[in-house]
Amino acid sequence: PLHLHTTFPPIIFIRSYCLVKLPKRANERSTNWVNMVYSDNELLSQIAEGDENAFSTLYFRYDTMLYTFLLKLTRSESTAEELLQETFLRLWLYRDSLAEVEHPRAYIHRIAANLSHRWLQEQFRHHKVLQEQGQPPDTVNDPEDKLAWKDMEALVARIIAGMPEQRRKIYQLHRDGALSSGEIAEQVGVTPSTVRNTIAAAIRQIREQLLEAGFSLVLILLFSR
Repeated sequence: PLHLHTTFPPIIFIRSYCLVKLPKRANERSTNWVNMVYSDNELLSQIAEGDENAFSTLYFRYDTMLYTFLLKLTRSESTAEELLQETFLRLWLYRDSLAEVEHPRAYIHRIAANLSHRWLQEQFRHHKVLQEQGQPPDTVNDPEDKLAWKDMEALVARIIAGMPEQRRKIYQLHRDGALSSGEIAEQVGVTPSTVRNTIAAAIRQIREQLLEAGFSLVLILLFSR
């Protein structure tokens, strides 16, 4: 079993509890933090022994890559920063197991991906409730973001309107009528498997066009039910 350490590395900044101020981006770093002599595996072995300098080195080796990944996913600088911090906090807290890690890059990325997936699920559940109440999401509250929400609704309506007739009808029965595949199949005169394939194609079309338009993945999940 893993031993959960209760001490924290000096660079970790957890939500509102500032243990020690963390340099935000690469241009704020001191070159003394970044030691390129050691491989990732060597750094993990040193971190497993409680080496805070090795931890700092590894952090600055990966923070820009992970921050970019998280920012693209969340579209929120503060959320991306928080998930980045939580990624490395977990790395430090469970450091006893790090010496056994064979592929550090994949291991670190998997932690960040799992945390972001959990965040997306929470956002999806929250926004779905708001959507059912006819309200825009409250992840951000400024007028520009509320306008973006309305723009997305308008784009989704145009995407649906531009679908082939049968795809549009089946998708609307699925989304707006909340009918089962069997019920839709009976109304349209096709098989249930055709209904399921058509719904999947409609959802894929909506997702792709919304992604191309640059909308947040959280909002896309709401519209591609």
